[in-house]
Amino acid sequence: MPADQAGGLRRKSGCRILYCVNESPAFVLRAARALARQGLTPLVIDTRDRLFGADTVQTLFDWRRQLDRGLILARPLAAGQAWHAPGLHASAPGLVQATRDYDVLLPDCTLADVARRVAGADEWACVSVGAGTLQAVYALIKTRARSGGLS
Repeated sequence: MPADQAGGLRRKSGCRILYCVNESPAFVLRAARALARQGLTPLVIDTRDRLFGADTVQTLFDWRRQLDRGLILARPLAAGQAWHAPGLHASAPGLVQATRDYDVLLPDCTLADVARRVAGADEWACVSVGAGTLQAVYALIKTRARSGGLS
């Protein structure tokens, strides 16, 4: 899909993060497709090493060194791009600058990752809630309500 004229302005408005916490790793890929259909450029970040770990092209630089260089090695997806960065948290130094060409970041993460606020970011979360996770999700909502809003 060709970039629209307002794409550059959206990117300059700050970092947008949509945390994806789900049992199925395919959920984050579906979210990326939905955002791409809306005209956004998503970056799927495989922080749990369950999306692209087996088929990722090996590089000389891990994600920390990529951020130090200010250039990530993302692979193309049907809708957006993907980056294999196991262990990365959205608050990692240099992440916002290195991902400035994307409208929204979609880390495949855990509840613990969502609990830590990223200063200056517009944050949302899609969290799978089940009988076994209800108390943990409630604790997350309380924690984030005290430290900073979460849509």
